[in-house]
Amino acid sequence: MLLKLLGKSVRTVCCKSVEFCLYECTRRVTKAVPRPSEYEPIASLCYYSGIHNHREFQLLVNISDIEGDFLKRRTCIALEVGSHNTLATAIPISSTGVLNNIGSRASIRIRQCDNTIYIVIYKKNAVTKTQVCKLTFDIEKDIIDANFPIHKWYDLDNGNGKIGRIRLSFYKIATFQNITDCIVLQQAILCANEYANSGVDLKINIRNPDIMLEAEKIILFSFSLEGPIIAKKGYASQMLYFKAVHTNGAWYWNFWKSKEECRRNVKYEGSIPILSISTVLRHPTDYTFFYVRYYSKEGSHDLIFKSVDRSRDIWADSLYMFIENVRRYLEHFDNFDALKEHLT
Repeated sequence: MLLKLLGKSVRTVCCKSVEFCLYECTRRVTKAVPRPSEYEPIASLCYYSGIHNHREFQLLVNISDIEGDFLKRRTCIALEVGSHNTLATAIPISSTGVLNNIGSRASIRIRQCDNTIYIVIYKKNAVTKTQVCKLTFDIEKDIIDANFPIHKWYDLDNGNGKIGRIRLSFYKIATFQNITDCIVLQQAILCANEYANSGVDLKINIRNPDIMLEAEKIILFSFSLEGPIIAKKGYASQMLYFKAVHTNGAWYWNFWKSKEECRRNVKYEGSIPILSISTVLRHPTDYTFFYVRYYSKEGSHDLIFKSVDRSRDIWADSLYMFIENVRRYLEHFDNFDALKEHLT
């Protein structure tokens, strides 16, 4: 009798395993089969005939802030479009249920035939994950027609009521750009727009960064290094306002006591030669801190920074990208003379 029950149980488990394997194989094969509208000329035919409302593009979603008690446990966030899904970068655990400036991000391909995107929050268990809530977006109405919303709050509802909220930004990524390039570029344009709106005559065309000269790109990316940061050296901490400045044939990361002093061209409090920066490290456990080492005539200097208005990842990526672009520029040109006509 015992052997009979054991045999029946083994048979049931084997049948379920085979059933799952067949389902998973079918799902993966179906997922791999492309739609006819993914290829020309059918793609253009579907678009211009009105069958599809948008062209294929890559969508980047940046998560800057989240609030909710579910953050007190291990959480992950996924983007789901059709049969495709991708996980956002890690979400820290918060004992208070509030996360600010985390800069978690994910990118997913939006095909012409896709109409809806889901942003799903999961609670991570030991082996599985449990859905906490799901946000539904109409790609055409909520994202494209809304001009790709930036820093917009959305309520989170699990079906029984509001359980929190999330702040999202949507970006359309060019095919030649990676996620890091796009985030840093958007940060630079955001700051440059602030100058333009205040009446400053920018000598670069920030509306078309794709067709900029190398000298113009360096100036544009320099705007990504402007903003408030809490600087720590030894036991002292101070809120400072940083800005990348070109002077005397070199780039410096100058800092002031406040944004107002910076914009009024008051004498800066201190300066870091940007090309003297040798190390930029993210804190391994605290997502708000990053570390910078640079060299001067006096030797090496170590600084710890705490981000204020953006993710520390954006600061770190901006420093990496700007230094890389400046060094690449100097490999082809002897100096920065070509930048003078584009500097404000």
